[in-house]
Amino acid sequence: GVVALTNLSANPLGALAVANIYERLLGLEQRDRSTESLREIAAVKAQVEQSKAAKNLTRRDNAPMLHPLGEYAGEYFDEGYGTITITESAGALKLLYNSIPGPLEHVHFDTFAIGKAEKDPVFEGTKLSFVTGVDGWVESIRISIDPTTDEVYFKRLPDKKLSDAAYLAPFAGEYALGPQVVKIELRGNALVASLPGQPEYELIPNHLGSFSLKGLSGYDVVFKTDEAGKGTQALFVQPNGTFPATKN
Repeated sequence: GVVALTNLSANPLGALAVANIYERLLGLEQRDRSTESLREIAAVKAQVEQSKAAKNLTRRDNAPMLHPLGEYAGEYFDEGYGTITITESAGALKLLYNSIPGPLEHVHFDTFAIGKAEKDPVFEGTKLSFVTGVDGWVESIRISIDPTTDEVYFKRLPDKKLSDAAYLAPFAGEYALGPQVVKIELRGNALVASLPGQPEYELIPNHLGSFSLKGLSGYDVVFKTDEAGKGTQALFVQPNGTFPATKN
């Protein structure tokens, strides 16, 4: 047998060399495989360019982004696939995944396509969608990493500020919720809520100013601040309504 090795992937040279060697060994007519290969490569490139030119044919018209650009920025995590980082700079979004960067091009609504990246074009053309939660904030990214498997949801990680005691401290205090007083305490790098006659609840970060009560689905606390960043009000969001509480 004949084996030909090259130092580049998707390189036709190895197969061309093997075919030519066999033609010589067997006394067969030698085809101009180099010209044939170049012709095939040119046809594939032309098809790719046609595909790129047609990419806008499936784009929805009059479908602007649903959020300000900066609200998409953040880190998104999946246990199996790791972390996708989205950054915003100079009015554009960029993606970084497994050290592979790529610009994001808006398609329609909250769907974007990964543009051409000089370092590694493996994700070029791949579409992803940002998913908005019931609270109106971006909560995850939906993307197909492997075409043979289902789409993957990368859950948004809380902003690092939400574990910074200096950022959390202004929210601590007592809040008047009707006849009750809700106490919000800062313990280490986390906030804890206590209500009379109820157990304490650690506040799990959602996004800036918003937290969920640990162990209770659909129960959130949203803090309002003044211009100086001091907490003035807490909105206790429950399935049966939203209840404002003023800071004492």
